[in-house]
Amino acid sequence: MNNKIFSDIRATLFMNQAIFYLRKIPVLKNLMSPYAYYNADIKIKLAKLANVILFMTRLAKKAIYLAIIFLLANTVPLAILNDTSMSLVIYFTALNALSITSTRILEDSKSKWMLLTLFKTPSVDYYAYSLNQRTYDRILLGVMASIVTGVTLWPSRHAYALILALFVLLVPCFTMYLGEALTIRYFNSHEKKMRMRYELIISVLTGLIPFLLLFLPATLNYVYILLSLLMIALSIWSLRYTKRNADPAAVNRFMTQNMSLSTETSQKVKELTQEELRIDDLKVNQDTELSHRYSGYKLLNVAFFLRHRRMWYKPLIWILRIIVAFVVGGVLIKVGSVYLFGPNFFETIVGSNSTLISQFMLVFYFINVTKKITRACFLNADYSLLHYAFYRRKETIWKQYLSRLAILILINFVPVFAVLLGLVLWNIVGLLSFEFTNFIPLCISLLSLSALYTTVHLFLYYILQPYNRDMEVKSITYHIAEFAIIFFVYSNNMVASLASADIVITVFSLVIIVISTILVRLFAHKTFKLREH
Repeated sequence: MNNKIFSDIRATLFMNQAIFYLRKIPVLKNLMSPYAYYNADIKIKLAKLANVILFMTRLAKKAIYLAIIFLLANTVPLAILNDTSMSLVIYFTALNALSITSTRILEDSKSKWMLLTLFKTPSVDYYAYSLNQRTYDRILLGVMASIVTGVTLWPSRHAYALILALFVLLVPCFTMYLGEALTIRYFNSHEKKMRMRYELIISVLTGLIPFLLLFLPATLNYVYILLSLLMIALSIWSLRYTKRNADPAAVNRFMTQNMSLSTETSQKVKELTQEELRIDDLKVNQDTELSHRYSGYKLLNVAFFLRHRRMWYKPLIWILRIIVAFVVGGVLIKVGSVYLFGPNFFETIVGSNSTLISQFMLVFYFINVTKKITRACFLNADYSLLHYAFYRRKETIWKQYLSRLAILILINFVPVFAVLLGLVLWNIVGLLSFEFTNFIPLCISLLSLSALYTTVHLFLYYILQPYNRDMEVKSITYHIAEFAIIFFVYSNNMVASLASADIVITVFSLVIIVISTILVRLFAHKTFKLREH
């Protein structure tokens, strides 16, 4: 089965889904006949259109990805370089290295299992197609990143721009091929998939390697040429190793036997969701102790969070480890550079409250656990309890909301306190410079920001309740609200331009928290209900 057939099948599936969802819109339902699925002429034309749409979507995703990296390089320029262009190169390389464990041989997607089960596609053919598609995808990303790098560096350093453009061009394909080869080698040796914790460790370590380029003087251009040649050689070796040793059929058998995959995609998603949100057992004496310390809905929520501790405790520990590693690494780099090269080698970062807040707006949003907890609340508690009238009472919903909000705010405060302690330590060793008189407003604003994210996620859960019995989110209003939150989070550049960002963020957060809490009190008993579809 060649690539064209795969592409046509993919395009047809895409258009079938598009027709299905378009016919759900009342205005278009009467205009689009249900026989559109069976009209061969229309389907051929729509399949061509689908291929164009899919390509444009891929192009748009890469443009957004590069725009985010460019924004990051401008917002958080690397201190040693103080150079936005080089920061862009290092961030791009690091993010590609982080994805080294995301491979096609272990792909677990809806389209893959549909082609393998319904169309009886050979595993080898699908893997070859998938690898080719990802190669084209990575080449496209490399070309776009190379153009951006060349354009930003060309006005000041022509030769340097060409060398780095070549370097950036090779990075995406190199990390992809190397990741495939290492994964295949591990699977062939151990006949199983690598554990998630080891994948995370490898991703983090490889993601940190590009930051060694920080210590490379700009005058040593030939080092990037040598690195480019090394990437070419390793890419060729990895590709040849992958083609000789890949056994997609064996990998797919392992995945189907050990991951309880189902031909019904919706059932599969539900099973995986329930596995992710599963409940931990409590010891009997711990249950007894809780019943003596708490009562009513507070007892229910404390027991709930303890039984679901894998969802917030383990991620919290990993986040704290990363923060500690980052802080300690910064201290060691600062102290080591002073000892080896003198006090002037490493420039001290002058940090204002506005700059720090704008940088942590993104960080605190992505490490917030509230959204995941609300899914567990619905699946393992609220879905069953909402069938009873007492649980839908205004006072009951209000008490539940306040109790959950307090617990979630405390959980999400932990990494904020860790970050604040890290900032104090950096200020002591001279890595960061800010006035301690501004530290208390900074603490209040960052804590308010964390509380804002927690409140908004929980508020949307109670006011819109987006989940149906299969844990699907089909509420358009909820998706619009999420988009508005993300837009706010990525408006951090606007926050950085504010003279008193700490005061603005604190006041804004408190106002939103108060308003959302009042709205839950007034309307949640009408909106917090079951959705069957």
